[in-house]
Amino acid sequence: ISICENIKDPKYPVNLERESCYFKVARAKNDVTLCNKISPGGMDECYTVIAINLKDPFVCDKVTDVLESTQFPDDDSRLSATYTLEEIKDRCLLNYIGSVSTEKETNICEKIKNIRFKDDCYFIVAEQNEDVSICKKLAIRGIYLL
Repeated sequence: ISICENIKDPKYPVNLERESCYFKVARAKNDVTLCNKISPGGMDECYTVIAINLKDPFVCDKVTDVLESTQFPDDDSRLSATYTLEEIKDRCLLNYIGSVSTEKETNICEKIKNIRFKDDCYFIVAEQNEDVSICKKLAIRGIYLL
């Protein structure tokens, strides 16, 4: 971890190399505390990887802090991001569901607050289970076709 803290990158306000180091160490050690040192754009991925490694979607509930939004030179919107704590938790759960093909229950989807992400989650579980009845839980109807 101290190796990560010593990495300097004067080109950007967020040190991408340092964040990459934190991500790699967090993944290797399954240490969610290091995910909080990563800017919002990568934080959900960090939590998701650990949730998948541990086979525990509730790792996503451990998101406790969100770094300030990141603004990169030349206003590069592909790299700039603003996420709330709930959005990061929701994205983590959705990414977990999308990565774990054995998930059969919709209880994880029910934890997601964002309606669009929740619908995406139900759709993924419906596909994985080949169960059209799960689509009755969709808040936004008519978007998905099985």
